[in-house]
Amino acid sequence: MAADAPAALLVSALVHNLADLVSGEAVFALPGPDGLTAAASWPARAAAGARLGADLAEVADLPGVAAVEAVPGGGAVLIAKPGRVTGSDSAALRQTAAWLGLAARLERTRAARDLAARRAAGLDADLAAARERLAQVRDLERRRLVGSITAVTTREFADVRARAGELRSAVDGEVDTAAAARAVEGVRDALDELIDTFRAVVRDVHPAMLPERGPRAALEELAATLPRPVRFTGTFGGRVGWEVESGLYHAAAAVLGLIASGSAPTPVSVDLARADGVLRVVATTARTRRAADLAAALADDTERLTVLGGSLTCAESGGDTVITVLLPERLSPPAAAADTRAVLLEGIRDLLAQGWQSARDEAERARWTAAADRLGRPLRLAVVGAARAPVVGALLGVEVPEAAQPTWYAYGEPGTGAARDGRAIVRLPADALNGLTIVDMPGAPDAALAEALCAPVEDSAPAVDAVLCLSRPLPGFRAALRASPHRVAVLQPNTTLRPRLALVAATLRADEFRALRLGDPMSPGLERVPPTERPTAIAVARGVAEQEPAALAAALATQSGLTALRRTITDDLLNRADLITARRALTAVDTAVRALPADHPLRWSAERLRLEAHDITELDLLDDLDRTTFPTHDDWTALTRLIGAKGPDPRTRLGLPPSTPDDQVHAAATAAADRWRTLAAHPATGPRARHACEIAIRTCEGLGRA
Repeated sequence: MAADAPAALLVSALVHNLADLVSGEAVFALPGPDGLTAAASWPARAAAGARLGADLAEVADLPGVAAVEAVPGGGAVLIAKPGRVTGSDSAALRQTAAWLGLAARLERTRAARDLAARRAAGLDADLAAARERLAQVRDLERRRLVGSITAVTTREFADVRARAGELRSAVDGEVDTAAAARAVEGVRDALDELIDTFRAVVRDVHPAMLPERGPRAALEELAATLPRPVRFTGTFGGRVGWEVESGLYHAAAAVLGLIASGSAPTPVSVDLARADGVLRVVATTARTRRAADLAAALADDTERLTVLGGSLTCAESGGDTVITVLLPERLSPPAAAADTRAVLLEGIRDLLAQGWQSARDEAERARWTAAADRLGRPLRLAVVGAARAPVVGALLGVEVPEAAQPTWYAYGEPGTGAARDGRAIVRLPADALNGLTIVDMPGAPDAALAEALCAPVEDSAPAVDAVLCLSRPLPGFRAALRASPHRVAVLQPNTTLRPRLALVAATLRADEFRALRLGDPMSPGLERVPPTERPTAIAVARGVAEQEPAALAAALATQSGLTALRRTITDDLLNRADLITARRALTAVDTAVRALPADHPLRWSAERLRLEAHDITELDLLDDLDRTTFPTHDDWTALTRLIGAKGPDPRTRLGLPPSTPDDQVHAAATAAADRWRTLAAHPATGPRARHACEIAIRTCEGLGRA
């Protein structure tokens, strides 16, 4: 029945039944970013969504609450009743908590099934739409080619027929030798023009320079035939797949043919670039036609690009027209890399639920509950070292005071409070806190601070998941972090980070915007900008063409290193959130199962799960690896990329172009495995490097089977 009943109905029935069994009130609460919130109650003690408390201890202290029980997988159920809690009440409470955990697990399973079904339906719809659009593109291309050939037939052939008629007239009757010679020359010229035109049509379909030297060389060859001069800047970098280069070339060629076909003294500027897996062509010319008219003329080319996953846009900027062509360097979407992580997380949830159900006493059950509760909480990032306040403020987008005690910034309605252990808790509705808690941690980055970062908080260790170290760590800091069984990653900001300028960028005021635009370094509006940073800030303001504060703030964020810092946090922490969460939970499970008998089945389950969790092994190696592990920088770079430092996609790991076919990916994985085996067997390879090679070999073997 539980498998067939809707989750909401099952939860409501369980809560109602518990209230009847204990002759009181019952409330089921779920964890959220703001703590435990009511999900169901009977009678209506708490409105759905109402916050009950930050954790189990706070909920247990609420007035009228008689007993609280943790729910496997996250959440809690409480009862309120007059008088004492009997043994039967406690038993009913525990059984209801177990059933609610099952209901939550069923709901997750249903959600995963529904998500997979929706994804499959969406992929089917996308495939059908892509096939239809490809058919449209083929028809468009066929009409374009027919139009080009027809134009040749109706224009150049007409000229050839006219010249042939002149030749016929010159040789009919009495032959005029001079006229006949001129007529022959005319026929020859007309035929040469016809052949050149046919060559142009063929070159447009399949330019000879494109497969040999790439799209830039092919575009330069085309530009040499156009009336207006064309100036090229930038480059696409390495070569990509033929389909991508061909699609990009034809779109750019259509743009140049449209805007550079007339005579004009000013050249057309074409900038080529490649960033974040996307090839870009930006053509800029003095405005002579409306952007809407150009877009209409390029509609067929836009449609072809759209089918390939790209875009073509026309815009007006000042007195110029800017046409932008974008095309991903890989046409097919990358394989999903999160599937193994999802399986790992689900296995950990099952293990936590089994551990909770097999607990022999309240203390043991509390350990399993703490691990389960932490599983669904946001990651915690500690900021340590000099200039913490401006960096924390820059990340949050609001000025914060210097912290004299550990201060936790969490997502929620604005407000402040204090935890039982003395921590200050500040809640803000900041985007940066969506999935992340930022901890302003006073103290020098030494061994003592490292131990505090690894210590338990709210019955769960470590206190934080990663630490952003803004100054050079003192001796013993990294060693203490590595000696702890609880992994804490160290993020090192870019050396060009300018904390106070970053804060100005994130919280730019109107008077600061005006002062930077005026360019007066002594302006009172620049009080927050350090004097040594003012020339840089003014130079940045002068280089921003847009007269909007947002544009200047973005430029200052780039110059100050704030943009790079945000990218580091995203790449090294948030993009690995599921793995970091899983590793933390597995460490808690390892601690909990040590208290179990040697033949307990949970011990075997935990060991099997850890052995199968190669993603976590890679994450551990990334934390441990330093540049001294391998004698050459190339080996270190190749290994960090292989184990996921640049992303989980197999092609990224192997250093291959995104358009590389699957068979070449498998061949590259096999070759990489052989290389790491050779390095591992070399007599000069030390124990740490050999261990890293073994992990790399297993990664390559997995990529070869993918």
